[in-house]
Amino acid sequence: MAADTPITVLTDTLSKLEGDAPHTPEERLASFNALEQLLQTNNTDKAFLRLLSEKLGLILRDEHNRTACSQSGLPAAFSRCFEVFEEADDLQFGARAIGNMCYENEASSKAIVEGSKALERMVHVLSMELAPTILRTITGALANMAAEYAPSQQRISDAGGLAKMVALLESSNGDVLELVTRTLINLAEEEDRSGKSYGDVVASLSDMALDSAAPKKQRENALTCLVGIAAVAGKAVAKRLANANAIQRLADLSFPTACDAEDLPLMRASCHMLAALADHEKASFWSLLPTIMDGATTHSDAPMQRFSLKILAHLSVDDSLMTSLFVSWKKFHSVLVAKRADLETAVMAVMLLSNLGRKDEHVKEMAAQDGIFELLLDMINSNDARLQHLSLGFLRNLAIPASLKEKAAFTPNAIPTVISRLESSNAVVSFAAVGAIKTFLTGPETIADAIIKEGGLDAIIRLSEGAQEGLERIMYESCRILVVLAKHEKYREIRTRADGSFASKLAENADFAKALARGLEANVTVKAGHDFMLAALAMLRTLAEKATLPDAVKAQVTQCSTSAAAAEDVKNKAAEVLAACT
Repeated sequence: MAADTPITVLTDTLSKLEGDAPHTPEERLASFNALEQLLQTNNTDKAFLRLLSEKLGLILRDEHNRTACSQSGLPAAFSRCFEVFEEADDLQFGARAIGNMCYENEASSKAIVEGSKALERMVHVLSMELAPTILRTITGALANMAAEYAPSQQRISDAGGLAKMVALLESSNGDVLELVTRTLINLAEEEDRSGKSYGDVVASLSDMALDSAAPKKQRENALTCLVGIAAVAGKAVAKRLANANAIQRLADLSFPTACDAEDLPLMRASCHMLAALADHEKASFWSLLPTIMDGATTHSDAPMQRFSLKILAHLSVDDSLMTSLFVSWKKFHSVLVAKRADLETAVMAVMLLSNLGRKDEHVKEMAAQDGIFELLLDMINSNDARLQHLSLGFLRNLAIPASLKEKAAFTPNAIPTVISRLESSNAVVSFAAVGAIKTFLTGPETIADAIIKEGGLDAIIRLSEGAQEGLERIMYESCRILVVLAKHEKYREIRTRADGSFASKLAENADFAKALARGLEANVTVKAGHDFMLAALAMLRTLAEKATLPDAVKAQVTQCSTSAAAAEDVKNKAAEVLAACT
C-alpha cells in the first residue's frame, strides 16, 4: 500500500481540530505539535503551505484551539514560512492564520514577533497593489499583534508601518479604514504614553489632519484615529497637540469663515477632535469660546452643533469657564427646547446646563425659567439612560437651594417620576435618582410625607437591603436616606416598626450596618453630620438588638465613642450601641 502523502497526513491532522467533537487540551496540543513537525519537513511545498494556511485561519477561530496552538512551536514556525509568501492568496490566507493566532493571545503574538520577520513582511506588503480584502486581513493581523504584545508596536513603527498605514487612510474601503484605525490606536496604547511609537503616531496623524494639501478624506480619517487615541489617552494627546498649537488650528478647521457641503465631513471630524480634547486642555480654549458658543447655538449642521455643545459641556466643569459660559445659558436652554426631539443634541445641551447649575445664584436664575422643571421631567421619562441620568442630576442641582426644594419636589409628577427611576436597570440612572430623593429630603417634612405616600420608602428600603457587586454606592446612599428619615420623630417606625420585621431584615444584612459605619467614619473625619450620626447610631442600636454586628462595625462605633471630634451626645449614643452588642 502506498505511503500517505504530506497533504493526506496534513488533512488528517487538521481534521482532528475541526468540527464540534470534544477534544481534550492534551489532544489539541498533540495535534498542533504534529502540525509543527509536518511543517518542518514540508516548508517549501506551496500546496502544503496553502492548505495549512487556509485551514488554520478557520481552526483558530476557536478559543481553545488558539490556546493550544500558543503552547506549541507552530506560531513561530508558520510565521517564518510567511516571510517568503508572494502570491496574493498565500498572503491573505497566511495573514488570516497569524491574525487569528494573535487574537487575544499574548503568547502567540510574542512567539511570532520574536521568532520571525512576519511582522516586517506584513508591513512591507502594505505598499503593494493589493485588493482591499487582503489589506484588511493584513492590517487586522497587525492590529491584533499590537494589541496583545507591546513590543510589536515599536517594531511596526520601525518597519515603516506607521507611514504606510497613515497613507492607507485615504482608502475608500470602510473595512480597511476600520482596521487601519484600530492598528494605529493600538500602536499608541503604551502605558506611560511617552515612547517613540506613541509620539510618532500622534505626530503623524496630527500632521496629516492639519495638512491643507492632503486629501480631505485622508485628513478626516486621521482625525478619526486621533479621536480614538484620545479616548484612551486624552490627557497625553491634548498636551502634545496644545504644545504644537494644534488646538487653534483645529478650531480654524472646524469653524472656517467660508465652506461648502464638501467641507462638512472634515469640519465635523475636527470639531469631534476638539470635543475629545476639551476635557483635558481647558486653558487652550479660552480664546475660542465665542466661536464655539456661536457654533453651539446657531450652527445649521446638527453634528457640528452637538460637538460644539459637548466642547462647552467639558469646559464648563472649570469654575472660571462656567461663569463665563453662564451668561449665555438662556441660549443653550433655547437650543434644548428647540431640539428636544434630537436625542444627541438634547443630551449635550442638558449636560451643559447641568454643569452650569453648580452655583446657587445660577440655579435660582435657571429655576425661574418657565417650564424648566416640566422639561426635565419629560426627559427623565425618556427611554434614553443618558438623558435620564443627566436630567436627574440637573433636577437635583435645581433642588439644592433651600428656597427651591418645594418648587422642585412639588412640580406636578416630580416625585413619582423620580421614584420610578430609583430601581432602574441602569446603575447610573438609579444612583442619580437616589441623589435627587436625598436632596429633596433635606427640605420640609411635607416632602418626605409625599415621597413615602408615593411608595418611595419601599423602593429605598429595597435598594438598602443590598446591591450587586460594584453597586455598593447605591446601597450606601439609600442607607443614608433611611437615616435622614429616621432622625424625624414621626418616622421612627423606619427603625422600630412594631413587628420588628424591617429591623430584623436589616440586621441580617451586614452590608447595611457597614454602610452606616462608613457614614460615621466620614462624618467624624470632617467633624460634621451631627444629626446623621445620632440617627445612624440609633439605627445601629436597633440592629444590634436583633443580630450580631460585624466586628468592623463595632470597631467603628468604638472609635465614635472615643473620638475627640465627636460631640458628647454622639459618644453616649455610640456607648449605647456597644452596650446592646453585649
